Amino acid sequence: EENIAIASQHASKNNLEINYLVTNAEELSKKITNKFDLITCMELLEHVPDPKSIIEASHMMIKPGGHIIFSTINRNLKSYMLAILAGEYLLNLLPKGTHQYEKFIRPSELIKWCNQFNLTANDLSAIKYNPLLKTCSLAGAPDVNYILDVIADD
Repeated sequence: EENIAIASQHASKNNLEINYLVTNAEELSKKITNKFDLITCMELLEHVPDPKSIIEASHMMIKPGGHIIFSTINRNLKSYMLAILAGEYLLNLLPKGTHQYEKFIRPSELIKWCNQFNLTANDLSAIKYNPLLKTCSLAGAPDVNYILDVIADD
């Protein structure tokens, strides 16, 4: 709630009309349906107990023809070595224990879950992070971090 207060002060100083909420996607989707043109869900799915419930809630809130953009981490040996071993233990880019390998999601799994809620894959791309230059780019095979754009069919 402290973060909400800080964000609200920032919005007020900049004459922005933003309604901050302390909630989760599942609860919000019970109140808001077919509302948004775009929903982003970045680096979240690999941290929640039920990623499919986030996908379903997002589907409930998106307008037909709207886009939902997910980013997460693939589940394979390379992602384990880079995201967990290198990122958390060797380079200390993230606190140790941030990720659990079994919660990583293969692109095929994410696409399958999206299809169950009439969300069609539009674009899939790798997210490449260069820790030396602190730059990020979209390119290549989605073998570690990746981003998926889906479109709501109904």
